[in-house]
Amino acid sequence: VEQILKNGSFPLVIGGDHYATAPVIQAYDTPITVVQLDAHGDYLPFVSECPHGYVMRTVSGLSNVKRIIHCGLRGNLNTGPGLEDSLKAGNQIILSKELKAFGIAPLLDCLTKGEQVYVTFDVDVLDPSIAPAVGVPEPDGLNYLLASELLKGIVEKTNVVGADFVEYNPLLEINPITGIHLVNLILIGLCCIYTRQ
Repeated sequence: VEQILKNGSFPLVIGGDHYATAPVIQAYDTPITVVQLDAHGDYLPFVSECPHGYVMRTVSGLSNVKRIIHCGLRGNLNTGPGLEDSLKAGNQIILSKELKAFGIAPLLDCLTKGEQVYVTFDVDVLDPSIAPAVGVPEPDGLNYLLASELLKGIVEKTNVVGADFVEYNPLLEINPITGIHLVNLILIGLCCIYTRQ
């Protein structure tokens, strides 16, 4: 990632475990805001057995990260203490139900025009009806249209300096539906970034 940035290219990381986000963000040498599109806050205590469950706690402690905006949260695996710790650290939380009620406005209101943003997209932010191939599916997620509008809105308002799309597990795929939605969302994000240049 450091080499990609030195070359002036756009880092796009596609992978499995969400913990991959931490070393990717560590490669940046400028202050960034992290927009996390995810069903879960991933701010569990470090004693958790699952690193992807505390990856945002790790990211929040990096010197180049100004703040995290957790966006799309829902479900029973979001612990109160973890989210409280995140808020105390100066981060922000936008629930899935807020996005469904008000569209992309709650997220855009948190962003400053032109600020440097890194987007981490956990596929479980999507509803399991369109993205079943994830490790921790949660009911009542985002639909494809809302997810694509969020990506477009972030790119239009900010300076997106990198992105990752994680937690897709093709071994859990019932049919190609998760992959189809994911690939198209990645293409939408890249097209928006390309047309801004």
